[in-house]
Amino acid sequence: MDLILLVCIINGIVLSFLYVRFIRFTRIMKKEEDRILHRTKKQAEMIVDTADKQEGSLERSLAESRKKMTEVFEEQVEKDAKKIEKELDSRLSAYTQSVFTRVDAHIAQSLTRIDTELAAYKNQKIERLDEKVNEQIKKAAKTALVRGLPLSVHEKIVDKAIKEALSEING
Repeated sequence: MDLILLVCIINGIVLSFLYVRFIRFTRIMKKEEDRILHRTKKQAEMIVDTADKQEGSLERSLAESRKKMTEVFEEQVEKDAKKIEKELDSRLSAYTQSVFTRVDAHIAQSLTRIDTELAAYKNQKIERLDEKVNEQIKKAAKTALVRGLPLSVHEKIVDKAIKEALSEING
């Protein structure tokens, strides 16, 4: 019995010792768990901070890229607009030149026709004037011959006849 008692006491001491060791181990594990949790939280915060910084950097990079692309696009649009304007100006100048050439040709043709018509009209008027003058001269000569008028009176009658012929034509 003493032996059993001694074994029970030793068992109790060993169990107490093991229990104390278990409690210490549990505390160490708890501290280690807290330390790991704390370190994990710090790492998570660092990751979040880094992600936030990278997000800001990424947003700035995107904004810069967008701005640069917009500038490049605007420059290209301006170049294209100038090119189109130049081409349009060239085409418009060529078209305007061809219109002016056609108008000049038409004007020259019209002037030639007008000159021809005017010359024909002048010739016709001169022929009519000649006919009228000849008629009046013949009339005056006939009158002078029939009456037997002197040369000075005959000249006055011819002058008067010419004036009458001119007034009939112009009149």
